Amino acid sequence: MVQLIEMPRKPDYTGISIKSELANDVEAFIREHPSKGHRSLTSFVEDATIRRLEELKNQIKELPRFDRINGDVSGVTIYDREMKEVKAVHVSVRRSGICCDFHQANNCEHVKYALSLEDVQEMIRKRKKEGWKIDLPEE
Repeated sequence: MVQLIEMPRKPDYTGISIKSELANDVEAFIREHPSKGHRSLTSFVEDATIRRLEELKNQIKELPRFDRINGDVSGVTIYDREMKEVKAVHVSVRRSGICCDFHQANNCEHVKYALSLEDVQEMIRKRKKEGWKIDLPEE
């Protein structure tokens, strides 16, 4: 009877293609600078890819929480990167005041962000000149 011994599984790999000229330049660099710690083109490319991926992830983390998507006479739509399910929130400017349609409140972060936008401030000034009694949240 033959008993099978399970061998440890090797990590999964994938193949990529790069221009020969770049590969040759990297291999020459590796030979000329062994103290930099790379023994092969593969280790160099893996290291470079890991570093670039981290740079890009850090850039994403640095994006602001809010971005203005669009606006019209009714208010402004805001993109909120921290919200889990709903990402776009509309903040309405009405005769009765300014209100976050998601939170049904006039004092949430979305309203505060909307009030920081120059075009929303201008809209409110214009509406007040037209006679609207817009109640704004207290600071």
